[in-house]
Amino acid sequence: MAHRSSSRPKERPLQTFVTGLSVTAVFGVLYWLKIIPAASWVFLVPLVFAGVLPMVRGLGGLLAGRGALEEPPPRPDALPADSKAEAERKILRVAQQEGGTITPAIAALKTDLSLDKAEEVLQDLARRGHAAMKVTDDGRVEYSFVEFMPRDEPPRLGEGG
Repeated sequence: MAHRSSSRPKERPLQTFVTGLSVTAVFGVLYWLKIIPAASWVFLVPLVFAGVLPMVRGLGGLLAGRGALEEPPPRPDALPADSKAEAERKILRVAQQEGGTITPAIAALKTDLSLDKAEEVLQDLARRGHAAMKVTDDGRVEYSFVEFMPRDEPPRLGEGG
């Protein structure tokens, strides 16, 4: 099971504002249509916590310049293009050494890539058609590179046939 960070995901102020505004508007319409009685305080708590507070927090974020239109920061585990190419070369070298079939664990063990990064690169190579992914009967995920597999040479003329 993958470990998940306990920190909350980065908020997007515009989404928070719109969600809070929507909830507040729904409660306002329900009150205006007299579906929510004026004397009922039961609906005040969800209105405040699901509507007004998120709307104010989102508006504060928008006014502080952290708008939703800004580019999200790059993932810390994302590789730049040159690093991605280098990671692919490392994995291809290991695949060649291993006779064409490797697992993410072997790739990580024989390179300086983390297990997650090796798996990500192998999945990308398979998605792009450079490798074939196979799950063995025992549940192991293997990636095969046909270019590096031993070839059966055709018999030469004059040899058995």
